[in-house]
Amino acid sequence: MNLWLYQLASTLTFRDVQKSVHSRFSGATPDTFPRNALLATIAAVALLVLILHLRQRQKANGPPNNIHKLARELSRGIPFPPGSRILLYWVSRSTHIPIAALLISSETFDAGVESWSNQPTFTIAREWGRHRLRKLKNILFDDHLPPAIDRANPNNVSST
Repeated sequence: MNLWLYQLASTLTFRDVQKSVHSRFSGATPDTFPRNALLATIAAVALLVLILHLRQRQKANGPPNNIHKLARELSRGIPFPPGSRILLYWVSRSTHIPIAALLISSETFDAGVESWSNQPTFTIAREWGRHRLRKLKNILFDDHLPPAIDRANPNNVSST
């Protein structure tokens, strides 16, 4: 080991070191690893901070005061058949009825689906969607559940 170091030191002159330092700082030698490693570390830390911030903000939220947040909260406990959630958002957007109202009221749900299915565009998709939304209506407004069971979460039985 000492022999190698001795040979290296004996072959390097001050002029060689000066040239390499000059080429390094002038950009002639493209050694970008330290810069890229520093940028990657900063990006990883920033991403971690952003994730933690968004997670904490979501945990600290109070009750929803927005119709869209209310709809998201209402739909969390509902087992939607495949594609029904997207269809329900489509019905809501096409008929200008808030999705929370569609999730709560059977009459509003029926009126919204009827109005949506009578629109002239995408007829085949609307027919398929009408069948899917009938299944969803059975899940949302099932009349044979006792009143003590919460419709959004059937496993949660209230004491009243």
